[in-house]
Amino acid sequence: MNTIALTSQLAVTCIIEQPRHEAFRVRYDPATGLFKRTEAHSLPHARKFQGDYGWIANSGTPPEPHFDVYVFTDIKHSPGMKVRANIAGMFFKSDGDHKFVAVADDIISAYGILDINLPNLPTKLRENIEGVYPDLYPGESWLNAEQAIAFLNNNLPESGDLN
Repeated sequence: MNTIALTSQLAVTCIIEQPRHEAFRVRYDPATGLFKRTEAHSLPHARKFQGDYGWIANSGTPPEPHFDVYVFTDIKHSPGMKVRANIAGMFFKSDGDHKFVAVADDIISAYGILDINLPNLPTKLRENIEGVYPDLYPGESWLNAEQAIAFLNNNLPESGDLN
């Protein structure tokens, strides 16, 4: 298993699947390598997430196991685009479909963020991501950056290097 240095900061490459401006769910088709718009509504869009949704590169590829990530960014991306962002935390879900939270450089600069850690992000950003999953069920919790990085460290596939 690959290891990642446990630090309070980890930059990863995120592959955008669901741009925030898209009201309908976009799914990746590994057979064609294309992203296809579905008729299902997008949860991040419906809950007004201020960024894009996708997966962490080299952690697997949908629909196979992979690590999902919400990326705070103001830049308009299209499905398939790659974005570098820093892990800020993670929503640990009881069903095992955990969601990482990352912050792209444009947001870091715009907000003057010095500590890329979910509990220390500006209130506006914290409340925005927590609004995507407003209810905590038994076994669920919000993890900070160090905990999220440790989870990646312990669960990254052999072939994954996150970049």
